[in-house]
Amino acid sequence: MSGSRQIVQILGTGAVGTFLSKELTSESNDISFFDSRPNSKKNYMHVFNFDEIQYQYPRKFDFCENADWNFVCTKSYDISDELVTMLSQSNGKSVFIQNGRVAIERFKNLQENFILANFASLDVQVSKSTLYVRSYSPEILVSSYGLDEDTLNNFRELFRSTCIQVKFFQDYNAVLLQKFPRWLLTNLLTISSQESVGFALKSMDNKELAVLSDELTTVLSGVFEVKIELDSLLKQVASLPAELTTSSFRDYLSGNKCEFLLEMQQLLENAHHIGISCPNLDSIVKRL
Repeated sequence: MSGSRQIVQILGTGAVGTFLSKELTSESNDISFFDSRPNSKKNYMHVFNFDEIQYQYPRKFDFCENADWNFVCTKSYDISDELVTMLSQSNGKSVFIQNGRVAIERFKNLQENFILANFASLDVQVSKSTLYVRSYSPEILVSSYGLDEDTLNNFRELFRSTCIQVKFFQDYNAVLLQKFPRWLLTNLLTISSQESVGFALKSMDNKELAVLSDELTTVLSGVFEVKIELDSLLKQVASLPAELTTSSFRDYLSGNKCEFLLEMQQLLENAHHIGISCPNLDSIVKRL
């Protein structure tokens, strides 16, 4: 580590990266953004507003190998092999914050070099350079696989003065199971109905909802080799704010790449490989 002042490099200027920069802002942290995308009109500052306060951070186009912490907050399809190589050669710790398994599968053999994590209980969006936080009880779920006690303590200390609660789990599968099933079902409902989660639940009849949910829990239980309880999953989704949408939902409506579809395609491929039939999910994903 570089002493009491930590160099924090964030990859991804979307909602999660922006929220993270705001939370980690302190006299102890030197925060900047790294942008690996080619851009003819380079903006050298990342500027946004939150609660009538303006935040601004350097936006760099050269990777800093000496950062103490690298937080990867980009979509799985934006993580290039070149970026993974740069991060694996970095002197600091790299934290991959991902919703699912697609990106993780690509570099799971390097997980001793990386910290695999996920956000839960967080609904954030950036619109017109303004950060909006709809639910404010966020947790960062972290795989402690391969991490020594010093790294765990340093990670806790980094987030000590933030609103983000740190929770450690034995591996990334355990992290995924805390949120992934709920994330998948929420996206499945909202994207297929093109409504927020509350409207989606009201517009879908109980039989249709039960069939889809049961099929999804069967697939997840088979792929992860652990029992996913249907009633528990439905209660989790029903307890979400009625107006909630997700970044995948917004990406889908805007015609952009959709992380949810990539995750579902891989999940269903894994299910078929082990002999699980899921005709209703297959039909929806093909239609989307």
